[in-house]
Amino acid sequence: MLAPDSLDAFIAWREEIWDLHPVVVWDRSFLLPTPVITESGKLVSSDVYNKRTGTGFVSPPRMGKTSCLLSMVESIREAFPATAVLFMEAYLSSNPTENAFYADMLKGAKFPLRHGRTGAERREQAKDLYLALGKDGDNRRVVLFVDEAQNWGECEWTWLKAVQTHLWRNGIALVVISFGQPQLIERRNSLIQTGRRDLTDRFLRRLRAFRAIRTLSDAEAIFKLFDETRFPESTGVSYSEFFFPQAFRAGWRFKHESKLALQAFIGNGPKEKINIGMEWMALAIKHFLTEFTDCDSAGWKGTVEQWQEAVASSDWFDNDDIDDEKDLL
Repeated sequence: MLAPDSLDAFIAWREEIWDLHPVVVWDRSFLLPTPVITESGKLVSSDVYNKRTGTGFVSPPRMGKTSCLLSMVESIREAFPATAVLFMEAYLSSNPTENAFYADMLKGAKFPLRHGRTGAERREQAKDLYLALGKDGDNRRVVLFVDEAQNWGECEWTWLKAVQTHLWRNGIALVVISFGQPQLIERRNSLIQTGRRDLTDRFLRRLRAFRAIRTLSDAEAIFKLFDETRFPESTGVSYSEFFFPQAFRAGWRFKHESKLALQAFIGNGPKEKINIGMEWMALAIKHFLTEFTDCDSAGWKGTVEQWQEAVASSDWFDNDDIDDEKDLL
């Protein structure tokens, strides 16, 4: 199905499907293959293929970490269909117990829990379940994504080690990929200081900064996706054209807006470093695309004031807790 050629018909057609557009909906199911997601995905795919564990990603809140994790889970499932790919959220507890930990592992694998089990019984259930999942495919591995990994301490990593060791003894690799906030670095250092390198070498050996948007080229790469991604796919209409058809047909591209957008985030005065999380950028982009469509015309382009309004709507503040220029080894 092609979109209407005439402007009036195009606008009428757009109104009919407006509420279905991914930019308008913009929930966690909407993920663009941004450079950081693509780069991180390649690293994780290599780890899974080589059955290598110990990689983690670290970033402050609202940098797009969870969206990246969800994207990775789906992409690894597609790339390795014979591999069990599981997700588990790490919960903070002042009094962690084996029972609660292994119950979370079992729930992450969609295993129905029964009341009255002891911690030791749940541990054996987790071992047996993960072993069965590893043997079910032909590649003898299980992948476990852990979110909010900074919430785990020595006890939780030790309990996870018990499952991984059991699988290893039976010829199954448990590949653990962790995502966490900057406190995960402190957790790792604390484990090293207390002599638990057996845990850090297994699970936290390679911590990588989850890179935010820091340069014009970063922003351009993201904005360009809106010129290339289409909705509905069969129409060939890009996200940019959907919201600004006259400007798009006259040669305007959303990529060209990246400089003004970045300047609006930076604000008045130069900064040595800028650290824009994807969540804030996404909210600003959504505001710009959906709120200024009435300005559309041939030769139109965004203004400083419009981007300042869009950035203000995102409730952005600079958060530079970690240095993403290099690995955090």
